[in-house]
Amino acid sequence: MPFLTRKRTFVGLLLFLLFCGAWLYWQRISRVALENYVPETALGYVEINDLPRLLNQFAATDAWQQLAPVYQVEHALQYAGWANRLGRWTGIGTKESLLMARGQFALVISGMEVRGDEVKPRMALLIETHGSDASVKALMESRLPQLAHRALTAAVQETTEYSGVPITIFRAPNTDRQILSAGIGSTWVIANDAATLQSCIDVRQNRVAAMVKNPLLAAAKAQVGADGEVFAFVSNAGAARLSQFFTHLLIGKALAGTPLAGMPEGIMAEVAEGTVEAMAYSTEFEKGGVRERYAMLCKPEVTNSLQETIRPPKNVDPEQSEGLKLIPATAQDVTLITVTDPGQALDGVERIVSGHLGVAQSFIFHKFFASARKTFLGLEPGENPSTAVGSEVVRFSLESNDVDAPERVWLIAARNRQQLTQLAERLLQQQGGKLARVEHQGIAMTTTSNGKRAFTFVGNYLVLGSQEKVRQVLTEMGKQTALLATTQFGTATRPAPINHSVMHGFSSVAAETHEMMISLAQRLKGNPQAKASVVLERLPLAVSVTSLSDRGVVREAHSPVGSFPALVNFLEFVF
Repeated sequence: MPFLTRKRTFVGLLLFLLFCGAWLYWQRISRVALENYVPETALGYVEINDLPRLLNQFAATDAWQQLAPVYQVEHALQYAGWANRLGRWTGIGTKESLLMARGQFALVISGMEVRGDEVKPRMALLIETHGSDASVKALMESRLPQLAHRALTAAVQETTEYSGVPITIFRAPNTDRQILSAGIGSTWVIANDAATLQSCIDVRQNRVAAMVKNPLLAAAKAQVGADGEVFAFVSNAGAARLSQFFTHLLIGKALAGTPLAGMPEGIMAEVAEGTVEAMAYSTEFEKGGVRERYAMLCKPEVTNSLQETIRPPKNVDPEQSEGLKLIPATAQDVTLITVTDPGQALDGVERIVSGHLGVAQSFIFHKFFASARKTFLGLEPGENPSTAVGSEVVRFSLESNDVDAPERVWLIAARNRQQLTQLAERLLQQQGGKLARVEHQGIAMTTTSNGKRAFTFVGNYLVLGSQEKVRQVLTEMGKQTALLATTQFGTATRPAPINHSVMHGFSSVAAETHEMMISLAQRLKGNPQAKASVVLERLPLAVSVTSLSDRGVVREAHSPVGSFPALVNFLEFVF
């Protein structure tokens, strides 16, 4: 009698299928809501729930499809391949591949320290591995020393514990830099600050409240979309701290050592805390590119005030803007601001800010704001620009020798050309003393006596900037090479029309994309070819629209690469 009868084969196959089904059922994973792992006291967090899917969708974008062969990194996103799909379903694979296939990632920001020019965020990376305690421990033992060596070079290892959870610490000698690591069940936490790590452990052990308790989280997700590949949330306290931080970066150095040192940062933190409830961000993919949404949720009275004072013209279409038609093709970081009454908008912003400050700070802010109006706009106290300035203002930059401070050029629509000329003359006199008259290509220009600043009129628009850049703008206009006529503008994906839109942005992504591709090429032994610059220059512009909603300020951006250059830097640090 043969051993392999039809009956035995059938039973064996059935048993094998039952075993496979049971194995897959046992290895299945259910995505967790990472906001349950983030401390409610955190300033904010960023989450990625499915990294392979994120990378796979990015690999399908038009920009990647064109650039990857040029930089010879076609296989750079191999984490999204069949091996990871197999690991996700079966739990079979190396520790690293399973982490990529099954892991959920959240970067938690608990604080931000600024010491002069040094910025140190207090943060933790939460990784829900969906593995066993033993697998998390094995992963930590194999990867943590490599991570510590890469980030800290020569590091000293220590061990301690908190609330019964073992903690491994790597410290850099003679500095305060450190990496702390702990495993709580299936979750691996890596932090650069002890208090941040401890708060994450407390949340994971249900001793303190999680971010899911924040009543604004659901509203923030509704504004930007909860199903994005990347989601970020910033609390009220986080918005205040970020405002303080960016104010310090912008004007902190200029006021250092003066009686006003620290004053703007304090005012902005108080304003943000009194006006902004939360902020959010999400990333999705569509039409071969990346769509990003930003939202700043404001308090109801602030939202109402913004909508009453900042009124855009009806049916704003950037392609019909007479100002944008004058912008040369070489322009970078173009911003079109459309406000029906600029004076009302300025006064409204001042009222909103002053209304959320104490008496003393409100007085200081009023003086500061009046000084800024005079310094940057040439306006005397009480002077209303609405009679001079039209409803369109365009700001853009042109190539400069100083990469960190590109020269800005302003294009301002005139409601009353004579009054706008007087404002411009007054502004130049404040910046350079006496005025002079010169010509360029038959067009009269007004310049400062030192030749640094200048303005002129092109049609109904005042062109204001450095004399060199105003000349360059006139030269480019003479060549009739407008931004709107470029392939990069024509192929850009633009957000759908939004009511109450007050700002439109257009910018090149070539430089940041090149940096991202170079980083990947160096890591994966790629080799940029000579035609890389040609492909980069053909990339569509990133286009954004900022509008006022019933919850605050919303911005939608469409780009060939989105924020992936920043994500690549993050992954390089972690892996």
